[in-house]
Amino acid sequence: MSEKPTLGHGYRFRPTWTLAVLSIAGLGVMFFLSAGTALGDAIRLYGTGIVSDGIPNDELIETGMLVRGFLALATLLVYVPLTIFFCVWTYRSAANARALGAGGFEITPGWAVGWHFIPIANLWMPFKAFSEFWRASRADLPERVPGLWQDTGAGLLLGSWWSAWVLGRALNAIGRPFAREGGTLEAFGSMLHLGGSILESLAALLCIAVVYRLTARQQQLFIQQTVEDKPGNGE
Repeated sequence: MSEKPTLGHGYRFRPTWTLAVLSIAGLGVMFFLSAGTALGDAIRLYGTGIVSDGIPNDELIETGMLVRGFLALATLLVYVPLTIFFCVWTYRSAANARALGAGGFEITPGWAVGWHFIPIANLWMPFKAFSEFWRASRADLPERVPGLWQDTGAGLLLGSWWSAWVLGRALNAIGRPFAREGGTLEAFGSMLHLGGSILESLAALLCIAVVYRLTARQQQLFIQQTVEDKPGNGE
């Protein structure tokens, strides 16, 4: 799962713009689906009467549940291809960081993807992997040497994206059993669902920014290195 801190690692730079565009498109759809789910949660919460007149409205509750159920199905249909595109983009981005000359990584490109599918560990290990190749792909580092990127921070964008994603998923998971109970517990579950859906929609927007910025950053580094390696440069 780890690599020795050496340059190169035998990786070749491969442009990721096509995968980035496909991932961004899928994330854009996920944003609207999560926002729509939040609307369904809000309708359901209002129907419980807890935040309105205190009188439950079964019609509103049912409407909110139907909206959430329909959008959950649509989300599943989008989530599968998005996961494929995003995982391939993640692998290539992690490999590109190495191809561009950085070293000293702890997590391989394969495990940068693999950790997403291991319960519990997927709450922080994918972020650790992202943090590595995100920092190692900085264009403003004075030298492309092993370990130099480790002294830099991941930045607000990456941390905000991952925090919103994990917290949003957690609120939805916690709220699910409460939302089936009825009464005050149902209202509590709906509130958790609402918060989770809002955070997931925010996470989708932040992830779009992460994908775009990292792809652009690595492409910039590649062009920069290609120009520098041309005969007559640096003399």
